[in-house]
Amino acid sequence: MYVIRKDVPLPPRRSGRKSMIETKYPFGKMEVGDSFVVKVPTSNMKREMTRLRAVASVAQKHFGFKFALRPVEAGVGIWRTQ
Repeated sequence: MYVIRKDVPLPPRRSGRKSMIETKYPFGKMEVGDSFVVKVPTSNMKREMTRLRAVASVAQKHFGFKFALRPVEAGVGIWRTQ
């Protein structure tokens, strides 16, 4: 049986994505034309590209910037385009 409680405030929403975007990758500090490289072993390139595209998509929505990803020799390059 469930007890119905009244006047209990809703806790604030927790989002690990924002904190990861703000601390792990420098998306918010980038200017148009800036880039950085995430080192990725070539054996995991496809999976890491997919993961980083998802992270960049969240950053695009959060900061209002546009990013492009390309495989580079050292891993995955991420550029701010807008």
